[in-house]
Amino acid sequence: MLDEITKLYKSTVFEELAGTQIKIAKHNRWPVGLVVMDIDRLSEINEKYGYETGDLVLKHFSSILRSSIRESDLAARYDDDRFVLLLPDCDARDAQRVIQRIQAKVLESPAVAESRESVNIPFSSGVVSFAGQVVRFDTIMSRADEALMRAKKKGANRIELF
Repeated sequence: MLDEITKLYKSTVFEELAGTQIKIAKHNRWPVGLVVMDIDRLSEINEKYGYETGDLVLKHFSSILRSSIRESDLAARYDDDRFVLLLPDCDARDAQRVIQRIQAKVLESPAVAESRESVNIPFSSGVVSFAGQVVRFDTIMSRADEALMRAKKKGANRIELF
């Protein structure tokens, strides 16, 4: 159920749990925020410091994610350097504030490479929110991905709302 490195849900488990949460939210017309995050330049970190440090960056980032969200929120490692959050009872602005808090924590607490060098972890985010009008997880995910791509085109460490 959990990713080996990050100890967050694997994408398949997340999709199943998120699908259930989305159905409940749709039925009750509750707002739900979905955030897709991508660590900017993880491949450069791997090249400069090595894959062990890359794994330390992933562990550090996921630790900050876990400590920054509520028990009712879902967090997953979606693939190599992408993460996703499902935030029940959050509209787009609330979800944006959550990500801003996470960005601040990540910036004030860089990872430490095996060489004891500080490694900053900039990340970009795409945020989407809905309140009962969207049924399918893949539709919501594609909207968050679209916002993420806009953020990445504008530069590192950005947040874009759909």
